[in-house]
Amino acid sequence: TKEQYDLQKLAKHMHQHNAAFSTGLIVGILTDMVTCMKELILEGNTVKIDNLGIFKASVEANGVTFFVNTAQSIERKK
Repeated sequence: TKEQYDLQKLAKHMHQHNAAFSTGLIVGILTDMVTCMKELILEGNTVKIDNLGIFKASVEANGVTFFVNTAQSIERKK
């Protein structure tokens, strides 16, 4: 079974790759990134994170749907 990584666990993993940045600093940066991405997306902008995907909001008849677009697939997030 594959693991699910939350921000804290991802930050710890990232710290193990680059010990120059503490887990706490990485959590802070990732948390700020998420906050800013939400703000920008809700304003109608797209956010491109190189080598990961383009994030945008899309309106459908039943409400707002968020899409995660990657080169290989499109995963729908509600």
